[in-house]
Amino acid sequence: MALAIFAAADAIVVALRQTGVIRRLPEPPGRIWDTNRVVTAPVAYAVGVPDAPIATLAYLALVGFAARLGGRSPRRRPRSALGLAAGAGGVAAGAAFYLWHMLAREKRLCPYCLGTAAASFAMLPLALPEMRELFA
Repeated sequence: MALAIFAAADAIVVALRQTGVIRRLPEPPGRIWDTNRVVTAPVAYAVGVPDAPIATLAYLALVGFAARLGGRSPRRRPRSALGLAAGAGGVAAGAAFYLWHMLAREKRLCPYCLGTAAASFAMLPLALPEMRELFA
């Protein structure tokens, strides 16, 4: 749950930039960083809206699924377990795509994007045992 909350908060900051509430996001010094270019690249608007608000909702849904499970057996809350595992897989897949895009296409990095990617990748192995127990 903590990883999803962190990722949601990180995505909210990016959403503020993508929607024009914030003009520039701060970033560490160095040539490798270009946060504002990365988060406003056309790929970040591929479905016609900024991707960060959508990501925020996905991470908040993961918080909800994890809270609903609340340490209970996944067999007692199978939809929550399934939602948690599917959501964790979805955000990890999205993070992998955007990480590839930053490295291969933009050739610059965004520390906020790296934070959400790390949280997304870390959530996946935590959600998989829930699925194993559900289908065991």
